[in-house]
Amino acid sequence: MIYEVASLTIDPARYQLMVRWDRIEDHMEHFRASPAFPQWRALAGPFFTAPPEAVHTARAAGFF
Repeated sequence: MIYEVASLTIDPARYQLMVRWDRIEDHMEHFRASPAFPQWRALAGPFFTAPPEAVHTARAAGFF
């Protein structure tokens, strides 16, 4: 797992958290079902102004 937090250049008060899981199951089944998820949510939750949106992506190109 690799993660990165970035502020949006057009709105520096907003942030994006990108987590690169090895597999979707590592996020959806292992992390979400583990004791670490409610601990993470308790720490990060107060910073959310709206429910977070989670999306899963796949690399389309990596040659740049």
